[in-house]
Amino acid sequence: MIENEATYTEEFSNPYYRFHSSTVEETSNGVWVLGHNFVVSLTLKYGYIDKMLARSLSFKIEQEMRKVSNSLHHKVLIPELSDKFTTSVVDDHYRLDLKESKEHYAFPVGECQMIPITNCSLREISSYFGRRILELIGIQEFIAAGVRKVKTEMNYNGQTKKASSTFSIVQ
Repeated sequence: MIENEATYTEEFSNPYYRFHSSTVEETSNGVWVLGHNFVVSLTLKYGYIDKMLARSLSFKIEQEMRKVSNSLHHKVLIPELSDKFTTSVVDDHYRLDLKESKEHYAFPVGECQMIPITNCSLREISSYFGRRILELIGIQEFIAAGVRKVKTEMNYNGQTKKASSTFSIVQ
């Protein structure tokens, strides 16, 4: 049942949607492991709204945002699709072999999270977060509730530098 034909926006921003992680980044001097406090929010834009389905979707989003945040919390984030290094598992460690310098780095598997991104920029991590929420809940739930766009926004612990990713929901 369509309740409202007007555009409606709902934002999910909560202290639970933050995580503290380290990122692996290659520089001209080798690999840097940088610690960050990430803050994430998610905004839904509806073309119409089915209030019952939107309420259910909101509950699921809150749950999944906590789960994704927790899965990244206190982990070393390694970009699985990097073209700067190759990754393998050796003796319970992720081994990163840099392509240019031929240096090797190792991180305990239990302290890492491989994520399907090309680098650990805010934009890439923000995009991953949004894609992961869409995957976990399922695109059909967003369509049924009337969602037209999903936007994730991320920053480093409230700093002004932000990155966002917007996903259009095609019906």
